[in-house]
Amino acid sequence: MRIFNSKKPSAWGLDIGEKQLKLVALIPDASSYRLTHYNTIDLDENEIVKGEVSDSDKLTEKIQKLIANATGEKRLKTQFVHACIPDTQTFVKLIDIPDMTDEEIPEAIKWASEHHIPLAADDMYLDWQIVHHDPQNKKITVLIGAVPKTTTDKYTQAIKNADLVPMSLDVEATAIIRALEPSFTTKEKAGSAILDLGQTHTSLIVIAHETIQFISNIPFSGDEATNLLTEKLNITTQEAEKAKKICGLDNPECEDALKKILNDKLNTTVKKIKAAFEYYENESKNPIKIQNIILSGGGAYMSGLSNFLEKELDIKITLGQPEKHISNSSEQFPVNSSLKYATAIGLALKAYL
Repeated sequence: MRIFNSKKPSAWGLDIGEKQLKLVALIPDASSYRLTHYNTIDLDENEIVKGEVSDSDKLTEKIQKLIANATGEKRLKTQFVHACIPDTQTFVKLIDIPDMTDEEIPEAIKWASEHHIPLAADDMYLDWQIVHHDPQNKKITVLIGAVPKTTTDKYTQAIKNADLVPMSLDVEATAIIRALEPSFTTKEKAGSAILDLGQTHTSLIVIAHETIQFISNIPFSGDEATNLLTEKLNITTQEAEKAKKICGLDNPECEDALKKILNDKLNTTVKKIKAAFEYYENESKNPIKIQNIILSGGGAYMSGLSNFLEKELDIKITLGQPEKHISNSSEQFPVNSSLKYATAIGLALKAYL
């Protein structure tokens, strides 16, 4: 099972989240790409629970419906697909192994992974890529990724049952980085972080020396914010979602109501991000300063969030721009939605990069 690198022309991206499925199809167009299809569909509560497929048949039906109703001039017919599963079910780690021959590397990585990943070798699909070869210090730095076999096989089977050919199951973080690559300046590529604010979870991806250093889960999500607002304001879920869009954190007409309610969650988020950066600086053998944080995911569009984080963290905050990959397309993502599709865009790009 390939996790990092697997290419097949005309494949599209399938982002399998815990609450939604998202689809993006691209085709090369000169030095850019053209968006041909996109769609999103909600999942029922009993289809994926805590990252595990609980009803494979229903998931297959939703994938088929996602394809059938995709926005595009023609029906999406390509069977090849690059998919990813929720990152709560994946493990990513940067490790060092002794310098050795190419033939010896796979077995060394397999042995080393058992000391870094909480899964037995027979219970996981393992993939890896060499990040840096340092013959002077006689070591090789490797990025390893692993997914549980039992979890992965259920996702793979649901995809196959939808008459699709899964080319890879990508680690969500690598797909997001691929999608947001145009968002980094040359200087920022040396050391940056991505804060992916999702519906059910938020991830902080620390990137240095042009590779993932580690991924930290942040206890803040769109659903948590919505639930907190419904509880404190005694309003419906729909009204809470509307309030997040209209008020955000900086609308004076709302008298900072949302900011006050979400204050504890926001402060905890800031503390967790600071702790993650401190961990990186203390544990990394060659730390470099993180230049900025790029926001991704649907939660990135909350008004006032960028300014709040920039002030509290004293670091540059920018919105990711995955749409920079796309030009000359008759199809366009709805306003303020491309970051919701960042993972699916990164998966679709995998066929051509």
